[in-house]
Amino acid sequence: MEPNDRLRAAREACPSPSAPGEPMSRAELAEAVNEHLWRATGKRYGLGAHAIARYERGKISGRCPRSTTPRRC
Repeated sequence: MEPNDRLRAAREACPSPSAPGEPMSRAELAEAVNEHLWRATGKRYGLGAHAIARYERGKISGRCPRSTTPRRC
């Protein structure tokens, strides 16, 4: 599998909520995703920084619907 450079670039384009001037960390992204999933589905998820790293490296494949316009942070 190939690295998911788009995911990494999107994460790095988002500012960190806890470290001004730094990009969003994998842990912060995982927390944001878990919060979004909770609000959207009412279910708790345990996505962590390690899983985000595996998605970025291409070790986990997952199909996500693609939007015609990228989401902004």
